[in-house]
Amino acid sequence: MNKRFRNSNKIDLPHDIDQESLLSLYDRESKDLELFNSIDAEIIKLSGSKLFYYKVFINENYDRVYLEERNKVVSKDAIVVWASYDPKPIEENVSEFGLELTNDQVFVFNKSYIERAIGRAPQPGDVVESPVQNIKYEIYEVQEDSFEVYGVFHYNCYGRILRDSSDVVDEPALETFEEVGADLLFTRSDYEDLSVAAMTNPDIIAPESPPVIVPDPDENILALFANGEVGAWYDPSDLTTVFQDAAGTTPANVGDPVGLILDKSQGGVGATNQMPATSASDWVVLGSNTATDEVDGSVLITHVDANDAAYIVLNSFYAGIQDTTKSHKITFEAKTTGGSSAAVLNGTSLGSPQQAVDSAGYQAFSFIVKWSGSGAMSLQINMSAGKTINIRSVSVYELPGNHATQTTSAARPVLQQSGDLYYLDFDGVDDTLFTNEISPALAQPNTLSASFVYNQEATQYIWDSWSTAARNALAYATGASPSLLIYATASGTNVPVSSFVGVGHVAVAEYNTNQSVLRLDGAAIADPANVGASGTNGYRLARAAFPGGYGNIDMFAFVAINRTLTAAEITDLETYLAEKSGVTLATPPVNP
Repeated sequence: MNKRFRNSNKIDLPHDIDQESLLSLYDRESKDLELFNSIDAEIIKLSGSKLFYYKVFINENYDRVYLEERNKVVSKDAIVVWASYDPKPIEENVSEFGLELTNDQVFVFNKSYIERAIGRAPQPGDVVESPVQNIKYEIYEVQEDSFEVYGVFHYNCYGRILRDSSDVVDEPALETFEEVGADLLFTRSDYEDLSVAAMTNPDIIAPESPPVIVPDPDENILALFANGEVGAWYDPSDLTTVFQDAAGTTPANVGDPVGLILDKSQGGVGATNQMPATSASDWVVLGSNTATDEVDGSVLITHVDANDAAYIVLNSFYAGIQDTTKSHKITFEAKTTGGSSAAVLNGTSLGSPQQAVDSAGYQAFSFIVKWSGSGAMSLQINMSAGKTINIRSVSVYELPGNHATQTTSAARPVLQQSGDLYYLDFDGVDDTLFTNEISPALAQPNTLSASFVYNQEATQYIWDSWSTAARNALAYATGASPSLLIYATASGTNVPVSSFVGVGHVAVAEYNTNQSVLRLDGAAIADPANVGASGTNGYRLARAAFPGGYGNIDMFAFVAINRTLTAAEITDLETYLAEKSGVTLATPPVNP
């Protein structure tokens, strides 16, 4: 009896022994592989947890000693992503160096998903925040993991607690402190009570002294605007606020020209996305072009006719964006099949800023713009015929404040660094940054201030208003008797100064008609002064309101507000400006 299994010779086999089988599990062209990958990403989303992802921007200042970039800039805008990880309790281990706070985590992302979500691969320096633990982690190592049979790839991101995060450092120091080895959390009054009790009861161990609260200088400046005051606050040391171009598409690093510096006085980007999720029906498609919805949430635009374009008119969804008094941050993600492609923003006060879309993977794009007052604000896609673009995650956030820009490339100051200090280097020839016109003008009283180094023995302006129609200015006049000129009309008050050029200064000018005050380096040098009654209709840095009067100045910070300040607020303001510039103030500061 033949017990062998029966077989068939009717199966079609490849003629070439090296040819891949028609049933190969490793067929990389099979659409099933992408299905497995999509299912894996969905499983991570269903069984994992939501995270807030903050991308890091790294320039070329690589430190060969620390083997990393020491001036990394981390985005303040969180991207919501999903990952699988196992939350661990924070451990406090005692070593020869004392207590060590450890809580390393491993975050597992689906590779395709996370690259689409953040526009690139994760990299060391990125920050991940866990809403479950309310702790931020800095990624220090990224490894790939794979299941090649199914075409599934993962990123394993290893993170350590971000010790500079307010979640780890600032919050406990503000209100409470914890005794080492105890389960109780002590307040300041508890500390005082226990300290007294420990004097009479040897079984009670007095806790360590509560931490010294060091005020945050930025918090003090932001508090000046807490009641809706109008003004501006420019801080070049905050690298998240400086950009190479006026549209805010490219962050600026040390050595780059600055075409935009954001006003921090209103707290940054608004919290509400004023642009709903878009679909193919939201796009105005011209000619024979097409727009279709994709499974990844994007809209696929196919450019059939080279003479046509496809675009979305943002005014159709949020009429408030067409407001000449407000700036908005517009972000989206896009990828292309190739060709000459660009995303153009029309109807803005900056003309038609654009960014090239030239990647086969999703890239993140950003514009910071203000409506020009004419035409519809629209996001237009231009590309070669026969090519496609996927666009998704279109968002519009209000960016309140009086941001300063420069649209002329040759007239932009350069971001520079000296030790720990950052400043804008104005060349005294044509460099300036200025706001849009503030209308109606801000009537007196107004307080304008800056920390700076005046580099040239010449009559030049430190700041002025947007136009000569309403002026609050401060200028340096050279000659036999050098002086600072503070004025709100064509005359104002001249205040003699010495040793002014080439030295750092902190100037605070209060424009309040015949009760105006000019302070220099922590002391009043004109009090009172008569400057005239004009208000201000905007701000120009290192330039007069009329053509010319450019200042050869290194400016470390600028703060303006439409009211007078209290003695305590002046001290906070001058202390902040001095810290930004390294200037030594009068000790103690002489307040009015």
